[in-house]
Amino acid sequence: MPAGLYFGAAGVAWAQSALGHLDIAVRTLHDAHGHPQALSEPGVLTGAAGYGMACLRLWLDAGLTEFLDRAVAVGAHLARTAHREDGLAHWPDAGRPTPIGYADGAAGIALFLLALHCATGDAASLELGRAALDFDLSQVVAGAGGRLSFPATVSTDDRPVMVVRHYWDHGTAGVLTTLLRYHHVTGDPVLRERIAALLPDVRRKYTVFPQLFHGTSGLGNVLLDAYEFLGDAELLAEAERVAESVLCMAIERPEGIVFPGEQTVRESCDLASGSAGVALFLDRLRTARPGGRTNGNFLLDDLLPAAAGRTGA
Repeated sequence: MPAGLYFGAAGVAWAQSALGHLDIAVRTLHDAHGHPQALSEPGVLTGAAGYGMACLRLWLDAGLTEFLDRAVAVGAHLARTAHREDGLAHWPDAGRPTPIGYADGAAGIALFLLALHCATGDAASLELGRAALDFDLSQVVAGAGGRLSFPATVSTDDRPVMVVRHYWDHGTAGVLTTLLRYHHVTGDPVLRERIAALLPDVRRKYTVFPQLFHGTSGLGNVLLDAYEFLGDAELLAEAERVAESVLCMAIERPEGIVFPGEQTVRESCDLASGSAGVALFLDRLRTARPGGRTNGNFLLDDLLPAAAGRTGA
């Protein structure tokens, strides 16, 4: 089994701990230590940042400092391998275009570094994370109607931007996931302005797919993030409007309700493209509240300070 968060032992351990099987979770994450793929990629979805987030989760749940030490080691690895230029940071891959966004890009790595800062008080982690977030923010593209979105990869002369995205894995919703939390921790008014500029891109009632990773549920989930961090009731109303469109895609079967999966070629129950991810968003509508921390999509919001604008752990 690979070591990653969304595809591997880190995510399995996180889920085991959440289900109350802490001893099994500790063993699972122990077994992932030293896996040859644990640090081969930097991102959250399958790489080092996601593995580091799971280490912080097990440190919080089990109280074992070895997991905090592993998270610190992941942070040091990301610091060593970051490409820094003009106050920005990213992690290029010589074999493919540089990714943008939460799943594989600098925005997701930045959120791990923010959590590491909150756990340790290390200012260098916060500084690197902000430089990574600013890198992805610098890739924003304005559409014909003025809405700001993001390409999935960095544009180059031989690979110009052809498609922009609004979603959680690649696009505006994922960047906002990190941006909202950096604003909460730092209170930086510049980040608040960026949030206001990006929110229109996720206030869409319809997309092609209902799913969490790159579909309507992912947009609704980040609207609930914004509602909890900013306290604006209009954002809750927007999320409820999104839920109405998601339910338009429900398929009734004798066993119950299911949703179309990736590219709508099959029905699916998985987290990324199927009913599990949709249910995560729909169920959250019942409990989201200003100041709440109800996003269940592998986040460490319990590490963030209760009050906004505090940079201490």
